[in-house]
Amino acid sequence: MVGVKSATDVVASSQASFLQLTQREAITKDLQRILARHSSDLSSATSGELASFLQDPSTGNVQGVLQGLAADFEGDLKELQEEEKTNKAEYEMLIAADG
Repeated sequence: MVGVKSATDVVASSQASFLQLTQREAITKDLQRILARHSSDLSSATSGELASFLQDPSTGNVQGVLQGLAADFEGDLKELQEEEKTNKAEYEMLIAADG
């Protein structure tokens, strides 16, 4: 999530067409890693948009791709936090019942 936030900040602070080549290369590498590691966690729309962008960066909107990634990751984080909260409550009930 930190990588997505950093890339979004870079893009938001500059015009995408004026990004330096090294910044574009770094963002592209980060996005490739994200797609490789988290493709099953991404929505089909975000995954498709990301894959399309990586094949031809000139056709995509990098800021839109990053916003989609952030939305997917934030949604996943919220789900995991809710699941953890439920699991903790169930664990505490088991401990109380055992004692």
